[in-house]
Amino acid sequence: MNYPTSTQTANLLILYILFIPLGFAAVPVNDNLTDAIEIAKLPYSHEQSTLNASDESAEVAPECASETSASVWYKYTPTNNQVVVFETFGSDYDTVLSVWHGKTHPLKAFECNDDKDVEQSQVSASFQAGITYYIKVSGYKGKSGQLTLNARTVNPLLNDNLAEAIEISGPLYSNTQNTQEATHQIKEESASCSQSSASVWYQYTPSTSQKVIFDTIGSNYNTVLSVWTGKNHPLTEMACNDDSDNESSLQSQLSVAFTAGTTYYINVAGVTNSEGVGETGILVFNATFLPPNDDLANAIQIETKLPYSHTQNTDKATVESKEAISSCGVPDSSSVWYQYTPDTDQNVSISTVGSDYDTVLSIWTGDAHPLTQVDCNDDAITNLEEEQASQISLLLKASKNYFFKISGLSQKTGNLIFHVKKVVSDIAIAEQPTDQTIDYGQTATLTVEVNGTEPFSYQWYQGDSGDVSQPRVNIKTFTTQPLTQSTRYWVRISNPTGNIDSKTVTITVNKPNGIGINTDSSSALSTTAHFVG
Repeated sequence: MNYPTSTQTANLLILYILFIPLGFAAVPVNDNLTDAIEIAKLPYSHEQSTLNASDESAEVAPECASETSASVWYKYTPTNNQVVVFETFGSDYDTVLSVWHGKTHPLKAFECNDDKDVEQSQVSASFQAGITYYIKVSGYKGKSGQLTLNARTVNPLLNDNLAEAIEISGPLYSNTQNTQEATHQIKEESASCSQSSASVWYQYTPSTSQKVIFDTIGSNYNTVLSVWTGKNHPLTEMACNDDSDNESSLQSQLSVAFTAGTTYYINVAGVTNSEGVGETGILVFNATFLPPNDDLANAIQIETKLPYSHTQNTDKATVESKEAISSCGVPDSSSVWYQYTPDTDQNVSISTVGSDYDTVLSIWTGDAHPLTQVDCNDDAITNLEEEQASQISLLLKASKNYFFKISGLSQKTGNLIFHVKKVVSDIAIAEQPTDQTIDYGQTATLTVEVNGTEPFSYQWYQGDSGDVSQPRVNIKTFTTQPLTQSTRYWVRISNPTGNIDSKTVTITVNKPNGIGINTDSSSALSTTAHFVG
């Protein structure tokens, strides 16, 4: 008997999957009430696909939308009386959100919402301890897609007055509260960017100078955000925002640079209506604390006495608008900054060894963005794919101001350990790369021999020695792609004690008829290296 091979079996399986009838595709695990996903504690967030969701035979349609189907179910049993808000912000289809109680279909309607200013929904309700509530997410007119369901407790109003301002801290802060009874104090100044009242208060006293981003995304009413300084009313306004710079948005967002040791008050108010009354409702107040050295202007100063070591978390680090990207050949982002001015000429080694995420290290000069890059490195300690740390060793000039930038590869962040130390360079070139002549369309292989402390890293460049604008490959020996014109190359070799640049070599390319082409052009021809050895 002839049995099918493993390849034939795999092909048959693929064909079966491709041509399986849509009606037999998997339905969501919580498609029915009896399979409702339990929400154990708050806050809660869950993502799922609702494709192929259906309605049960005795299932009652929500009262706030007439044409709904394709529902999925969740359930929640609070242990104490509380107000809870559910919302589907972040979902990619038009949702209808409803809350029910009972044990079997038909359930009794409790709360319902369709399209809270957008296609997504939000409901809040007062829940009693010990009662099981069912949360149903339906698709308007049977729509389905990728659902995001969030739930969190709504805190009572405790910060109506300045003296009751809630103190916040980082790196992330979020508070959901009911502002329906919020008022406006005597002598309280209104925000300058919009007519508003019915405000609540938060406060923050940073221990280091840093930037914080505030927003009210997820709130169900029109908010105004403002930041103030002072001790009592009337305070002095520092910044203000209404509608996140987008007139169609009801929420606000504000980015503020804070000075260490100063107490700041953050006010969230409701836009006043035609009767002069400020809007209130469910407020979601969020604060994102950026690393203190997220911007170049706040670079951490390194004392001239080395060695230096500093540990920080780079979560929420950003890239500034005119910030140049390092030229290591990788898309770095999420950067933090250090500044160093040596008092003497000195060889230093700079590294991120011990950090728990993939870093990119670069050195820059200048006073403001865009800076001028001096050197750059990604994963040069061992040149292994799994290597995450970066290292640069080089000579720094006395009294010259240098900026050290540590970025995350592909927006990665984490626990950064940054080191700077003096070293005595022992690296020397034993055998320089050599000039070569090749035929038109052929390749050339370049190599170099060095002495000194291992490990070594090798960064080849196209152009003249010292010009790092056209990096090619990070390996001891490499083969160029087929060349059609004469091109110059050089290599920078680094080890833990320093670096050294080779001489520039010229690869002369013969014309197809055999006549050599000697050109002093550094050639902007884009080449792709083929690794050897």
